[in-house]
Formats: sequence, C-alpha cells, structure tokens
Amino acid sequence: MPYTHEQETEFERLFSVRRRRQMFLAASLFPLVIAAAMLRSSGRQELFGIRASMWGPGFLLLIVGRSSSHSATGGVRPATAIWAGG
Repeated sequence: MPYTHEQETEFERLFSVRRRRQMFLAASLFPLVIAAAMLRSSGRQELFGIRASMWGPGFLLLIVGRSSSHSATGGVRPATAIWAGG
C-alpha cells in the first residue's frame, strides 16, 4: 500500500530532524576528539583542568545523555523544542 502525500511529508520532516540532531551531536563531539588527541600527544595528566581519567566517562555521559533525552518521544521532539534548544 503506497504512502499518502501527508505521510511522505512527515517522513521527510522526521528524517531532517534526525539528521540535524546527528550533525549536532557529531559537531559537539569533534572538540572532545581533538582534546583527547592533544592530551595523548602531550603526555600530560590534565587538559583544560580536567584529569585524563575523566574524559572517557564524560564522553560516555554525553552520548547517553543526548540519546536518552529524546527516547520519551520516540526520538522526535516538537519543532518548537528543537528551535528553543530543548
């Protein structure tokens, strides 16, 4: 059974929301990757005042926090929440 025009429009909207969220997460993780590379190459125990042993758990908390904050709505937030940064 083919999808209606409204369903296809909604699929496209959901895809763009999901893609925007993925790009935001990738952009927010990029500085962490750079910081980890700097920490490893310098041989120091701290970078930006944060101990090396805290970067891994902090990274995991960021991933879990970003992915679980959308699970209550099935991964979809209202457009107003997206623009408000919620």
